[in-house]
Amino acid sequence: MRVLVVDDNATNRLILREQLGAWGCRTVEVGSGDEAIAVLRQALDDDPFGLVILDMQMPEMDGQTTARLIRRNPRLAATPLVLLSSIGLVRGGADAIRAMGFDAGLSKPVRQSQLCDTLTQVLAGRSEDRVIVQVPPGPLEPDTPLRALIVEDNPVNQKVAERMLETLGCQCDSVGNGLDALDALGSRFYDLVMMDVQMPLMDGISATKEIRRREGTGPRIAVIAMTAHAMQGDRERCLAAGMDDYVAKPVSRAAFHQALVHCAALVAARRHADASEVLPAPLDPLAALDEELARGGQAASLADAQAALAKARLEIERMRTQGDPRATVTSKGE
Repeated sequence: MRVLVVDDNATNRLILREQLGAWGCRTVEVGSGDEAIAVLRQALDDDPFGLVILDMQMPEMDGQTTARLIRRNPRLAATPLVLLSSIGLVRGGADAIRAMGFDAGLSKPVRQSQLCDTLTQVLAGRSEDRVIVQVPPGPLEPDTPLRALIVEDNPVNQKVAERMLETLGCQCDSVGNGLDALDALGSRFYDLVMMDVQMPLMDGISATKEIRRREGTGPRIAVIAMTAHAMQGDRERCLAAGMDDYVAKPVSRAAFHQALVHCAALVAARRHADASEVLPAPLDPLAALDEELARGGQAASLADAQAALAKARLEIERMRTQGDPRATVTSKGE
């Protein structure tokens, strides 16, 4: 997600850039309200911002005035805005903050956990608000709640997806990469997978191909891609890997609802099958290690070989964690 940070203090801008960058956000920092308006307008047709964080106390144009101008622009009005204030929150609390045009407010200094929770709530809440105005989908109502596995390496994106899907009647678990997703799918039943495309250790494309290989000719689990790269050909690439639908980031509740409806037939078919027959067979750790080492030996590039080696090392560590005696023998031969 792309975030605009507006603060006249260079140190504050640096702190926010580091905090947001640690969660995978792409940031642009400016020192005044005038610059913020100009940058937001320039980005509209190319790479629009998903969120703006505004300092209250700035020379010439304060945060409140900047927020008012953003809300007056029809093309910028829906942008989520978060207020930061070094003199405490506005008298009147949340109602006063919203009356000023902000979605939330925080007092400086801001703890990282507070910032993460606030941004998660704002992003999930704003998306729901937009849906209520434009397309008001209600929760899906199968016989029992849908079980969704969210595969996403960014913790903020994980929480946003969880909250949106929960409002649609899903029960969610989250993991951070494709390898963990395969483990999760091998240990319990899920109706569907929300799969990020770019992740460390094993990306979404590779994970989906492995899911389909393990399924064989049995009922297939619905896999829905989540990607920030809404470029021509991305949808085709995801579908070619075995994914069933595609949701572009920043995700919205409406987009999730549409994808769930589109995959409803797959979910129903899988639910009618015997759960014991559709659970993917977990790959033996030693077999997984051998597979990754073989891939490394046949890799077409140094990067591919390094990635395979990293996955092999992860398998060894998992074997150690699970008390597998073969890990000791294997590690001596590394």
